Amino acid sequence: MKSEQILQALTHLSRSERFQIAREALQLIRDTEQHLTDTEREDLQTLIAEDINPVRHPSRLLAPDEVNAQLARSREQLEQAAQQAIEDYAVGSELTEPTDLDSEDFYDYDLEAHAS
Repeated sequence: MKSEQILQALTHLSRSERFQIAREALQLIRDTEQHLTDTEREDLQTLIAEDINPVRHPSRLLAPDEVNAQLARSREQLEQAAQQAIEDYAVGSELTEPTDLDSEDFYDYDLEAHAS
């Protein structure tokens, strides 16, 4: 399949499918990075730094379904962290409420005896 045919076929795919193909194509390039010529390496760096940068090209931001998937993963991670925190602060855990012993000095040091 020639490049023109591949590019034409891409026009029939959803944005999400195009992103997936772009990611996989970049991964294929990265997997063989040690075999790239200097020109190919420069092209890859340019592609990564400029062409894919969503700040420079806002139209290349994540698709709504990708944003929703990332938000769901973030919520799941936060829920897991909250559950772990609950366990950390449960009665009998190592994280306990302050006691009178907590106000004791870290070490005994007589400031007056060492004052000159």
